This record gives sequence, structure tokens and C-alpha cells, in this order.
Amino acid sequence: MDNIGFLKYLGTMRTIFEAVSAAASSLMEMNAMSVAPTEEEREQLQASFKEIAGHIHQLKEEAQGKIEEYSARKEESAIASEESAQEYTRMQESLIQLERKNAEAKVDLAQKNAEKDEYQRACKKSEADLAELTRRRDEEVRKAGKKKENLKRWFWVPGYGLYLAIDTLANELNNDIGALTRRLEEERGRLSSLAGQYEMISREVAGRSRQIELVMDRMQELSRHMERQNDIVAMYKKQLLYWEDFHMQVSRLESKFRTGENSPDMLYEIVELMEAFEDAAED
Repeated sequence: MDNIGFLKYLGTMRTIFEAVSAAASSLMEMNAMSVAPTEEEREQLQASFKEIAGHIHQLKEEAQGKIEEYSARKEESAIASEESAQEYTRMQESLIQLERKNAEAKVDLAQKNAEKDEYQRACKKSEADLAELTRRRDEEVRKAGKKKENLKRWFWVPGYGLYLAIDTLANELNNDIGALTRRLEEERGRLSSLAGQYEMISREVAGRSRQIELVMDRMQELSRHMERQNDIVAMYKKQLLYWEDFHMQVSRLESKFRTGENSPDMLYEIVELMEAFEDAAED
């Protein structure tokens, strides 16, 4: 039996127990001697029974007060425990949502990373192609310049068409260089955009990861709190059962006194009951 609550008030109750036991023992001694009581002794007997009845009523009132006290405490603790359980459920739901969003974001990160790699390769290829086109254009321009100088001196020699072909090729290469340059700029722009998106998603994942840690810490705290609350509720239930049993036993004795069952057997029952509850409280 949990005796925390009872031990707190044992000092006061022990005084009452001793008074009841003493009064009952005195009556039992007189009964054991089988001596017809005098009028004075009869009055003393009635006073002793009245005293016992008063003490028993006091014990009953004390027990009723404890029943009400521990009922209220149990209810408050049960409500607090339920509130903690509800918060734990909310935290659990929040954790699931955060983990789901992070899982989705990590898939998105993997896709963005793959796209980044693809555009990085495309940029490198375009840069290489641009360098090659520029080299060819410069070479054709150099050839065209040389042909132009030659044609100034040898204008009557057939070959002007060749000069035009070289010049046309240079112009085409310039056009290709312009188109490739624009494509490279687009690829670099896309690569920069992907890098920005990747960084943004990474920050979001990191932020949610910190939230997840905080939620998990709170859930652990709530779990420990609920465990403590459940222990308290269980303790209050034990106390309540003790006081309800005590109240029932004392009420039964009080009822006997009211019906006038002032027999030696009842006196023995009173002493035994007082001793039993004292022993239970000391265990």
C-alpha cells in the first residue's frame, strides 16, 4: 500500500488511534472482570463510548477530506497527463510533416544537382566549342586579310571569288560564335539559377532539420513528463483507494455505534482496525 499521504498525517491520527484504543481497552478490561458496574462506572462507560464515537467520526471526516483531496489531485494530474499526450501527438504529427518535406526536398536536391552537373558539362562543351570557333574565325580572318593584300597587287589574277568565299566563311563563323555565345550565356544563367535553387532548398532542409531536432527533444521531454505524470496519477489512485477503504471501515464502525452495538466484540474490532491501519501506514 502506498503510504505517502497517510504518513503525512500519521502524527495526528496516531493520537486519535491511541485515544480510541485506550478507551476501548479500558472498557474491555471492565468487561473481562465481569463486575457489575456502578452508576458512576456506567456513566464512565457511556462517556467512553461517546468519546470513541467522537474519535471515529473525526477519523471518518478526515478520511472524507482525503478522498476529496486525492480525487481532485488525481483528476488534475490526469488532465495534465492528457494535455501532455495531446501535445505529444501534435509534435509527432509535426515531426512527420517535417520529415516528409525534407524527404521531398532531398529528392528535389538530387534532381537539381543532376541538372547542375548536366549544365556544367554543357557549359564546358559550349566554352570549348566557342574557343574552337573563335580560333577558326580568327584563322579565316587572317587568311582573308592576306588574300586581300594579295588581290590588291594581283587583282587581274583569277581568285577574287576565293577571297569572297573566305570572307563569307568568316562571317558565318561570326554568326555561329554569336549564336553559341548566346547559348552559353543561357546555359550559364540556367546553371546560376539552379545553383541558387539548390542553395535555397539546402537552407530549407537545414532549417527543417534543426526544427526536427527541437521537436524530437520536446517529444523526449514530454515522454518523460508523461511518465512522471502517470506515476503521480497511479500514486494518487492508490492513496484514493486507501482512504476510500479507510472511510468505509470507519463508517461501518460509526454505524454500529449509532445502532447501539456497544459489545466487547466491537471493541476488539475497533482496536484491531486501528492497529491494522497503523501497521499499513508504517510498512
